Amino acid sequence: NIGLFTLFVQQKCPNATVYSFEPAPHAFKKLESNARLYCKNANLFNCGLSSENKEETFTFYPNSSVFSGFHADNDQDEKAVRAVILNMLQQINAAQGEQLDAIADEFMAGRLDRETFQAQLRTLSSVIKEHNIERIDLLKLDAEKSELPVLQGIEDQHWEIIQQMVVEVHDQEGSVIKEVKRLLQEKGFELHIEEETLLHGSGLYNIYARRPWQTNTSSAKPVVNAAKIEQNVQDLGNALRSTASRLTTPYLICLCPASPTALADSKRSILYQQMERLLASYLDGVSGMYLLKSSELSASYPVSTYYDPHGDEFGHVPYTPAFYTALGTAIARKIHAIKSAPYKVIVLDCDQTLWKGVCGEDGVDGIEIDPPRKALQEFMVAQHDSGMLICLCSKNNQEDVWAVFEQRSEMPLKREQIVQARINWQPKSENIKSLAQELNLGLDSFIFVDDNPLECAEVQANCPAVLTLELPSEPNQIPQFLEHVWAFDHLKTTEEDKQRTALYQQNIERESFRKEALTFKDFLTGLGLEVKIAPIAGHTLARVSQLTQRTNQFNLTTIRRSESKIQQLCESGKLECLTVEVSDRFGDYGLVGVLLFEMGADAIKVDTFLLSCRALGRGVEHQMLAKLGTIAKERGLSWIDVSYIPTQKNQPALDFLDAVGISCKQQLGEGWLFKFPVNLAAELTYSPEVTESVNNSPSNPKAKHSEVNRQRQTLAIQQIATQLWDSEQILKLIESQKHRIRPPELESQFVAASNQLEEKLVKIWSEVLSIEQVGIYDNFFELGGTSLLMVQVFSKLQAIDSNISLVDLYKYPTINAQANYLRQKSDSQGQEQETFQEVDDRVRRKQHARKERKQKREVRKNG
Repeated sequence: NIGLFTLFVQQKCPNATVYSFEPAPHAFKKLESNARLYCKNANLFNCGLSSENKEETFTFYPNSSVFSGFHADNDQDEKAVRAVILNMLQQINAAQGEQLDAIADEFMAGRLDRETFQAQLRTLSSVIKEHNIERIDLLKLDAEKSELPVLQGIEDQHWEIIQQMVVEVHDQEGSVIKEVKRLLQEKGFELHIEEETLLHGSGLYNIYARRPWQTNTSSAKPVVNAAKIEQNVQDLGNALRSTASRLTTPYLICLCPASPTALADSKRSILYQQMERLLASYLDGVSGMYLLKSSELSASYPVSTYYDPHGDEFGHVPYTPAFYTALGTAIARKIHAIKSAPYKVIVLDCDQTLWKGVCGEDGVDGIEIDPPRKALQEFMVAQHDSGMLICLCSKNNQEDVWAVFEQRSEMPLKREQIVQARINWQPKSENIKSLAQELNLGLDSFIFVDDNPLECAEVQANCPAVLTLELPSEPNQIPQFLEHVWAFDHLKTTEEDKQRTALYQQNIERESFRKEALTFKDFLTGLGLEVKIAPIAGHTLARVSQLTQRTNQFNLTTIRRSESKIQQLCESGKLECLTVEVSDRFGDYGLVGVLLFEMGADAIKVDTFLLSCRALGRGVEHQMLAKLGTIAKERGLSWIDVSYIPTQKNQPALDFLDAVGISCKQQLGEGWLFKFPVNLAAELTYSPEVTESVNNSPSNPKAKHSEVNRQRQTLAIQQIATQLWDSEQILKLIESQKHRIRPPELESQFVAASNQLEEKLVKIWSEVLSIEQVGIYDNFFELGGTSLLMVQVFSKLQAIDSNISLVDLYKYPTINAQANYLRQKSDSQGQEQETFQEVDDRVRRKQHARKERKQKREVRKNG
């Protein structure tokens, strides 16, 4: 109408945004004038609302404008207006009987004079979309018989953003109010229906509708706009994808849990799960993007009380210190996985590790696959599926161990998943060295797992490069222990990883065949080696990146690169990339080599030249260099520039370059540059006779690996898995390490707490600041406090006074000041309560006096 309620809202809620609709031009002009003068936050619409966007005839009653509408009915409207007039006259005792009807006739004269015009109608949902309205705190609807069409114009996804409604229903017959009631209850509203005294008999009813959670304002439920959230997730996913294509810095995206209130709403909880999966789908396969989901976080580091409602409401710090500890730990763990060189082999003990008991004494049927050991085996199967090689190292008779694998079919770990074993009575350190030699892998890529502390100590002493893990003495702790060994974390599993055990088993067969061959040339001829060198394909990008990260022995420059960086370099044309795939009579080696190079003015400049250890010594490296020579020749270049940067592990690469091009060798900083003439490189072939004496024994370039002392790292990983797997334990350790004494340089003298309130405050400050001694005149910020720590103080203070504000704490930064403020606040509230009681008594006395006076008048009148 003319905007009285719009002005009322502006007065009560100055920051509110109001959307007002009035189709009648006369009334809209007055609405526009009032809003312009008194309501700056009003959005005005000279149209009506309905179930669809259209144009319709509007009937305007100039002398009864509030009854104007799109569904004018002269008889019903007259009945309604007359009922209101009669109610008003009766209330003031103006007249009775025929006299009352005569007065009503006078008031009705001209009341329903009418004007008609065409007016626009819109749906409420069209307005919500147009103005991106995310929340409607109150929908007030007074539409003169159009209330049901207006409600029908609200789309399903917009009902959830409406918190409260007041609807005036015009319904003299009773059918409309039933339908409106049914619709609102179906949409989740609680209803109260009221007929005002003055409107009795008019067919006008007020329906007050509110969401159930609105009855308690302290737990008000935020509005969830599913479409808007989904759009935000899509925008974020696209932004991260775009960033990954331009930058090489890894990104870690952490999705934290919603509040318990939100998760208790099944609809919202399902929505958030769907959005997590949606974001995960956007980032799947995107190099350099790592996602830490809330479900993963809660599974690894569960926190019983993770949400801080006070911190969230008043300081936008929604979680407890225990949760932030869990989050920080999970982030550190993920970064550790991103930055650390991956392990490749797990060596397992058997007795008391894979099973309970000793197979040589208890027999196949006597040993027990109890739940902890079964969990260990399942864990190792998962590691196998992620690309880890599984070996056995047990002091036992071979037939006893293999009998367990053959006859105990309930064991999750199967013999075919074991790549190699050392089952004998030799020291386990010697057996592990033997496995490293046979697999042609460095000891620093091995993890050894045993239950016996003496065996662990022996391996640690003689193979310090091996990560040695001692299982907990309490078997029930084994699953938890394994889940918190960071060395077992894997970021991504490629197809090559899944086939790794089979590839190494094939290599063992090759070695057996090599030993049977009379000469190395016979061995190579019998292999039937096939080498395919081709430009990189999209589906091999992950494997190429993995090879740059993991290949150490035959890697000329050891440049580590992510998928996104390799893709960026290749797409920009700065580098070209060739991949090398190898196969022979025993099987497929897979993608084992990578060449990255750029074209110079007269030379190919090799950036990366690497080959997996399992393909070394077969002449593949010769074919790779020859391929570069052929390309250079085709493009009219004269040289192949191959740089070599030494590391502790890539001596085999230098040996190869020296063997084929010692005359091309030049000093280059701390390394070497091999400048091959194009014809020499292009015509390079492998002559097994030249290297036959070298390769007459198993190829093991890594046998002379540098055994870096990993004792400190082993102890750290062991301690994390046994002691620091729980966020509460981690938080206690952090607090104990940062606990400190009161700074001596403080200007204030130490004064201890003198009453119970001050003692409570001192305890809170001491816990939050991790400080042993707090004086009542010490300044919070001079003690090392921060705004975030003040939020923690505020949250803990709610137990003492739930009405204190965060702003108050900043105004009173000492114990003494806070205590005085809390006491004064408590005293003033007590006084206010007494004043309210006195006011209530006075009101009761006045009401009683009025009642007595009325009774006296009635007595005089009747007398």
